[in-house]
Amino acid sequence: MIKEAKSVIRSQEPKNNRQLVREYICQSVLYQDAVARKLELTPSDMKCFVIMACYGPMTAGDLARRTGYTTGGITRILDHLEKRGFVRRRPSDNDRRAIIIELLATDENRMVEHTAVGFDQVIAQLVSEFSPEDMRVIADFLQKGTALFHTMTTQLQELNTKETVPQAVEVKH
Repeated sequence: MIKEAKSVIRSQEPKNNRQLVREYICQSVLYQDAVARKLELTPSDMKCFVIMACYGPMTAGDLARRTGYTTGGITRILDHLEKRGFVRRRPSDNDRRAIIIELLATDENRMVEHTAVGFDQVIAQLVSEFSPEDMRVIADFLQKGTALFHTMTTQLQELNTKETVPQAVEVKH
């Protein structure tokens, strides 16, 4: 798989950094979509699944805030994921009024994990080709990029309630 990716990269003309980042994001979206289709999930189902896999159990309200979906929309998505055996609802250990949503260890979830493990193995192989200094720079870029995307996403989600345009985000060095 790495050899195929390298041959695709080598066959293309050099691109500017902005285009490379856009293509990276595009391929990530397409990958998530391919996994969702394999599992017969909607993009919204998959988005919620990925968020819970990344951040762990949370309330439906927390999931709604992270996705920008309404609580009614989240309820429908969770109903579908629960019916398919991907998640379960359970009472919170800390607040008897709260319901926690968590992923279940099902065959389909294991398939997603297996896909992720395969992905992790490919990434580990790719990472091994870089020096520790290169990886520090790459990690710094990814951490700053993640923070920027979080801020920009939050600003866009707030547009639903405000009549403002998102402000430019300052990158701190």
